[in-house]
Amino acid sequence: MKFGKKSILYLLLVLAMVLPAGCSGNTPEKEPEEKQEKQEEKEPELKAIGTRSEGADGYTVKLKNVTGQDVTGVAIKDIDAKEFPKNMLADGDVFAADEERNLFWTAEAVSQASDGEADSDEKVLIPGWDVSITLADGNSFVLHAFPFEEMKEGELHVEDGVAFVTYICDVNTKEAEIMVKKQEEDAKKKAEEKAKKKAEEKAKKEAEEKAAAEAAAAAEAAAAEAAAAQQQQQQQQPAQSSEQCIGGGGLTY
Repeated sequence: MKFGKKSILYLLLVLAMVLPAGCSGNTPEKEPEEKQEKQEEKEPELKAIGTRSEGADGYTVKLKNVTGQDVTGVAIKDIDAKEFPKNMLADGDVFAADEERNLFWTAEAVSQASDGEADSDEKVLIPGWDVSITLADGNSFVLHAFPFEEMKEGELHVEDGVAFVTYICDVNTKEAEIMVKKQEEDAKKKAEEKAKKKAEEKAKKEAEEKAAAEAAAAAEAAAAEAAAAQQQQQQQQPAQSSEQCIGGGGLTY
């Protein structure tokens, strides 16, 4: 059976009229107002780490602690700063294991690293801010160049001796943190080797100076002993000569 263009258009119009009617028949009844109000209720606001500054540019990250331990300390510093400031958690407060919190951070400016200041192979993280965390067992870790600009929600982990975060479809900074840790360990090893070599050179120099001083002292003592022996010999020679003269020049009767 063949359909002309007009027949097809007519059929489409009929379907267009029938389908909405069928859907309307399946429309659920209007929910009671109480149920709607419950659904519209907002989730309880999470506890905060840090303080949101009104009118200032800042970041808010929803962070879940999946380290397996309570976090007792959190501090943030500019990546170029040497020391971390005070703990952002209040006295007695802990970021409990499996707890979710909002991490607030406001900074005046982002650190920018010059392309010529570091080897390109060492640029594994975007410069900005470092986050320090301290666990209940006393161990501390640093999250280098924390991705505030990219991250809205994520999880905090500690594995294989490093702390890292996962976010945005399982993107995580673990490999980068391991690389940073390796770079720090290599730098520490080089510094220790340099210090050891310097100490060995110093010890060698001190030993050589001590040996030279001892040799000089021994030579001086030997010279003094030789001079004393020579002086004693000179003092004995005149006495012997006098005795020989007296014994050999006497008269014979």
